[in-house]
Amino acid sequence: MTDAGALAIGSVFKSNKTVTSVSFNGCQMDSLEGLEEMLLQGLNHSSCIREIRLADIQDHTEVKVFMEALKTSTNIRDVYIGNCVMGTKGMEVLANALPMNPFIHSLSLNASDIGGNSGVNYLAQGIAQNNSLEYLGVEDCNVDDEGVEAIAKGLEVNRSITEVTLFGISIGNQGIEAFSRVISRNMILNSILLKSTRTERLISLEWLANAVSLNSGLRYLRLENIPMSNRDAKAFAEALKLNTSLQFLLLDGRYIGNIGAKYMAEAVMVNTSLRRLHLGETQIGNIGMHAFAHATRVNSHYMEMLDVCKSKKITNVGFDFLKNAIKFNTGLDDCCSDHVNWYFTRYNEMLTLLRDYRRYSLRGQLSD
Repeated sequence: MTDAGALAIGSVFKSNKTVTSVSFNGCQMDSLEGLEEMLLQGLNHSSCIREIRLADIQDHTEVKVFMEALKTSTNIRDVYIGNCVMGTKGMEVLANALPMNPFIHSLSLNASDIGGNSGVNYLAQGIAQNNSLEYLGVEDCNVDDEGVEAIAKGLEVNRSITEVTLFGISIGNQGIEAFSRVISRNMILNSILLKSTRTERLISLEWLANAVSLNSGLRYLRLENIPMSNRDAKAFAEALKLNTSLQFLLLDGRYIGNIGAKYMAEAVMVNTSLRRLHLGETQIGNIGMHAFAHATRVNSHYMEMLDVCKSKKITNVGFDFLKNAIKFNTGLDDCCSDHVNWYFTRYNEMLTLLRDYRRYSLRGQLSD
């Protein structure tokens, strides 16, 4: 883009009365001066533009200019940066802009070069000093365990962010322990989503479970690709018996067996705030299904979704346990998620039963 073109766009932005979102995709400027002038004239003086989206910008100096503009902008509410080269310098400028700008509500960094741990540390400093952000998303930005810990430290002191999404992170015990401190101390956060790139089992999720038992603000907790053990299931079960705020809980139960199922079922029986429980693929068998079936009879009003059936070890017997329990439950909308491999032959019978009870739906695909 030429400087003349940039100035023309800036002039349009300045007089704009309708456009609320602006995207810059892979733009290349003749000079940084032209970009600075466009942003000065346009984004910082437009009363309508609320969102700015940067995508596929590979020159970190251009991204840095955009970040500088955020320091003085009074209109931008949402910032999205996708597949851009921020580098350490760009992250430093962004970190400096966050405490200076009291109007930004949402920040999303997606598949971008954010300068490794040095850049993440700058981000952590920025969110620690910011008091306007409500949403923070960092997805597929090569954040390792140390970086997760840094972000957690920023969230410990931040008192405005209510929703955090960290996707594609390499989280280990260091990050888990750090987020445990966040959950136990920050009651403003009501939604946390962590999705790891690792597949091995962590030493323990008990820190996180213990923190949940102390928290009174968290509503939504989703831990993907962070496998837990039966011992972890026991810790989460104890936490659910005490927690009165959590409504959605997704855990990776690939190593959970009947013992872990019994622990979780006991919690389901007494917890009155949890509405949706997802364990994904598990090692639960008929004994575990019996425990959950009993729990749905005892807790017959509060649970809306019970996704605990993705296991090749569940047979026709487990099917009967659940079928009989559903007759006494008035709260469940769903009993399992899509693509469930039940390995029994009475799917149509269950489906007919659920349809008869109108509120219930069992979505599944049988496997040979």
